[in-house]
Amino acid sequence: YGMPFGAVQTGLRLDPTQLFCEGLETTFLGGTVKLDGTLNYRDPAWKTTADLRVARIDLKEFTKTFEPPDVVLTGMVGGTVTMTVSTEGLEALEADMEATEGLTLNRSMVRQILMSQYVNDAVGNKSVQKIIEKVIGDDEQRPFDRAILELGMEDGLIVGIARLESKSLDVTVDISAQPSAILEAIRSSTE
Repeated sequence: YGMPFGAVQTGLRLDPTQLFCEGLETTFLGGTVKLDGTLNYRDPAWKTTADLRVARIDLKEFTKTFEPPDVVLTGMVGGTVTMTVSTEGLEALEADMEATEGLTLNRSMVRQILMSQYVNDAVGNKSVQKIIEKVIGDDEQRPFDRAILELGMEDGLIVGIARLESKSLDVTVDISAQPSAILEAIRSSTE
């Protein structure tokens, strides 16, 4: 999908039913990605499992590369992702990511999240809007101390939470998405 990976080093091992990728390591968006995976090439669905560990992925580079709509992030992220895919698509997912260093999210996105959570039934409620504006602040990028992303699979959907934490503001977003929609978003952002 045109993702900017660096040179790849890995060990491969083959047995009568599976291909093992052991210790794959590469650079990605200023950080590192390590992967261990297994491809069952005798299975008609080509079931593949992958365990990824990422460290120091630069969210500013992520924003530049993938251009998520209305989102500008900075900071460094790391964590783990375990997934199973086949010709049928994504079958299992478990992701735990955390960012702490230099973490910011653009003010307009923070405002949009807060407005959708707290002003849903009170559109135009000026006192709530004033409180939100005061908590967000005036800087273009709103700093946070920590962010976590936890994802899993449930009934064929990717579900989980994204949480931003700071001394004066915690923001949590519930996630529920079709895997195909996320894949399409990745494809379109790298074209």
